Amino acid sequence: VWANHGCTTDGSSIADDTLIATIYRQEETESNNSFGTSNPISFPEYISGVRVGANIIGSLHSDSQDNDDFFIFTPPATGSYYFFVCDDATICDRGSKTDVVYFSVKDQNLSDVKGTQAGILQIQEMSVVLDAGLPYYVSLHVSDSMASTYEYNMTIVN
Repeated sequence: VWANHGCTTDGSSIADDTLIATIYRQEETESNNSFGTSNPISFPEYISGVRVGANIIGSLHSDSQDNDDFFIFTPPATGSYYFFVCDDATICDRGSKTDVVYFSVKDQNLSDVKGTQAGILQIQEMSVVLDAGLPYYVSLHVSDSMASTYEYNMTIVN
């Protein structure tokens, strides 16, 4: 992702020709509606000082067995990871708010690390400090009030 196609996590301005992250794009694979069937999230090779990430495209359905999606992620380095979830946009707009989907990160014991609130109109993003080499689960949930399909775009960047 180049600066003229995205933004920094702290809102600061950067030159248009600055590389801010190398992102792997992936698609969700069904069935991933439980921790046991979590899709693995792949990150580019970690290079110290370079931001890397993953972008996952998927969908949730409130009126079926597919109202939750689960992923497993093993960070390549210890540090802060930024999670963004939005509707099926090419680039997540950090100003977009939704109360349709919410998500959480759990550790290898399935204990909550951090999450967004259900049913609250808010920007679906968070920063979480994670340890290298340990598996973490990311779960996305659709609000019961949603009528049909929600196409989402989840981005994780170190």
